Amino acid sequence: MYDYIIVGGGTAGCVLANRLTADPRISVLLLEAGGEPDKMAINIPIMWPDLWETKVDWNFKTTKQIGLNGRTVPQPRGKVLGGSSAINAMMAVRGHTTDYDEWAVLGNNGWSYADVLPYFKRSETSHRTNDPFHGISGPVNISANPNPNKLSKLFVEAAMSSGLPYNPDFNGATQEGVGFYDRFIDGGRRVNTANSYLAQARKRPNLTIRTDVLVMNLIFKDKKIAGVRYFADDEVRDAKAFREIILCAGALNTPQLLLLSGIGPAKYLDYMGIYPRIDLPGVGQNLQDHTLVKLAYKSRGGVSMVRSKRLGYLLRYFLTGRRGPASSNLVESGGFVCSRANVRRPDLQYFFLPALGEEYGANRDEGFMLAVGLLRPESHGTVTLQTTDAADAPKINPQYLSADDDLDTLARGIHLAQNIVEQPALRPYWDHPISPNRHGLSDSEMDAFIRKSLDTIYHPCGTCKMGPDSDPEAVVDERLRLRGTTGVRIVDASIMPFIPAGNTQAPVLMIAEKAADMILEDATATQN
Repeated sequence: MYDYIIVGGGTAGCVLANRLTADPRISVLLLEAGGEPDKMAINIPIMWPDLWETKVDWNFKTTKQIGLNGRTVPQPRGKVLGGSSAINAMMAVRGHTTDYDEWAVLGNNGWSYADVLPYFKRSETSHRTNDPFHGISGPVNISANPNPNKLSKLFVEAAMSSGLPYNPDFNGATQEGVGFYDRFIDGGRRVNTANSYLAQARKRPNLTIRTDVLVMNLIFKDKKIAGVRYFADDEVRDAKAFREIILCAGALNTPQLLLLSGIGPAKYLDYMGIYPRIDLPGVGQNLQDHTLVKLAYKSRGGVSMVRSKRLGYLLRYFLTGRRGPASSNLVESGGFVCSRANVRRPDLQYFFLPALGEEYGANRDEGFMLAVGLLRPESHGTVTLQTTDAADAPKINPQYLSADDDLDTLARGIHLAQNIVEQPALRPYWDHPISPNRHGLSDSEMDAFIRKSLDTIYHPCGTCKMGPDSDPEAVVDERLRLRGTTGVRIVDASIMPFIPAGNTQAPVLMIAEKAADMILEDATATQN
């Protein structure tokens, strides 16, 4: 019997394993579906695109998306200790301050920006010192790129020429503007929660880690959830928790596990042949994700990063103490932009990459990409079950572009991005557009281009949303406790009521840090 069982050794799970076991009186079992992060490519920043569709990726796909002409979209998710923090693009972005104020306005007391800022700071050791917005002693190191590619610098210059302000810190006093992204990289090496938080806790005797484990369902004892059933080493096993089960499996796997356990919309569970134990209509609903459209250009001057040069980059990396192009996460510069004058906060995010993707000739051609990301999608979807077998992937239907405003915002963002690329600072460095193959698309051509090209930024969230008693779709309360029972908490991106305007690793770190405090506070209150 353990005090706590953590389901999922990803971004949040590793944080909790560290923070809870800091008290030697607390015993924790950490269960992870993947294995150890032993692939060399995990640690080398430039290699992150090579990790998808490998053993460290769940290899999920969406259903056929009506708004994308029936296309399915890959959904990369980390299946390894460290989770998606081990396979993502390492961008340290928190979102807009008002995102968290909105969470609090919904009735989630303690989740305003002022409330959560200390937890953002607690998680990090930032290169930004003597700054009220950043931490200097946390487990996760955050750095600036010491030598961005020339094209990345020219993008910032061109964006400023187009009228956008320079922003030296997207996580500081304001978000709007263009500049260079901070990264979860330290000394040229990826920083994930396995090699930071979990590495600190591994030697503690009160932490047990089991990998290559498939959690099948939660075990009920009367109305309380007392344990988990999982498959490992060719047999089914049970594990019991004295205090709590903490679900950290992510926005896709956590609702799947709840549904398989009979927790979710009762009518849907009946339809799937699962006995409804707790009727929670919001489980698997409210799926939100950031999407993007990539603009690709054939460049000149030999300054972009070509895939055929990868071996040279890696040799330089290993021979110079992890320096050079291979120490780059590729997404070096970008910014946060308002698509219209009357938009009060950024609704677009730009990602500039001084390289082409494989679909545009990355192996042979010089070029760059400017991705236009949708920060505040109005299209929401669902996560349900394909089958009642835990080994099968969940049914993921984001319903991309089901809201017309999303299409319109992306179109405006593309026009603004093309204007940046045409500025004198960047124009001499490219020959012609690759995708789309020209500027000045008509409305119908732009519509067709977006539907053909739209991809995910792999930020799924919201499927077990946090909310007050008055919200019928709230799955957890403001202390992340599962409604309708005791003994379960959810700590991952699924609890987000609305998606933050930016990348989601930093927000999940914050959520897990705050959850650790709440869990320990509640345990102390129970003892007293």
